[in-house]
Amino acid sequence: AGPAAPSPTVNHHHSADPSLPSPSIVDSMTLEGTTLYNLEVLSSIADNKVAGSLWSRLYHTKSPHGSRMLRAWLLRPLFNKKDIDKRADAVEELATGPASMICNELRDVMSKIGDIQRLLSRVHSMGEMESDDKLHPTCRQVLYEEAIYTKRKVMDFRKVLDGLQEAAKIPELFESTEVKSELLFKLVRTIGKGGCFPEMQNELNFYFENVDLDKAAIGKYEPNGLTNPDFGRAVDEFERIRD
Repeated sequence: AGPAAPSPTVNHHHSADPSLPSPSIVDSMTLEGTTLYNLEVLSSIADNKVAGSLWSRLYHTKSPHGSRMLRAWLLRPLFNKKDIDKRADAVEELATGPASMICNELRDVMSKIGDIQRLLSRVHSMGEMESDDKLHPTCRQVLYEEAIYTKRKVMDFRKVLDGLQEAAKIPELFESTEVKSELLFKLVRTIGKGGCFPEMQNELNFYFENVDLDKAAIGKYEPNGLTNPDFGRAVDEFERIRD
């Protein structure tokens, strides 16, 4: 029997950018298990292993989140020809256009970013919730290994900063390169230059200048007056009394 017919599904996008997929339209297909098996998308029919599958041919990503995204694209291929053409144009330009000249540098940067997606999620989930409800679990939790927990939080935060610092180099790599692909242009140009890449260098500089990352790496985080005004006033008061 041949592969089962893939069924389209509605994926909602929240971007109003005309160069990105339009909201509230059918833009991808959901491939069921039988179809994935018959087409050998993730594994080979011969031995049910990755080798010989479509995934094994395409899996050359340099970051964990890139690997997850590529896998998701294979499981939910694009449905609209316009979106397919935009993605194909971006790939073609990276492979054969002027942008191909900096792909080696781009791969090196991407390999240093780390799993920024999961790190951001972890840091966000570990953040303290501001709640007026004193009965909220966050306000009542007791951490018996608070020192270890705090050290882990600070180390994850440092990894996020280092990853974002590497990611911030991506627009710089393409700065002197002409980008014709509409989709690629949006991905590698900053917001101030008509793209979608966030301008975050000022925010990153604030943390790098005001946080001792070497101490943070071993769990010894000490805020200063800029990051924590109350701590700064307390230190000033302590110095005044001691003098």
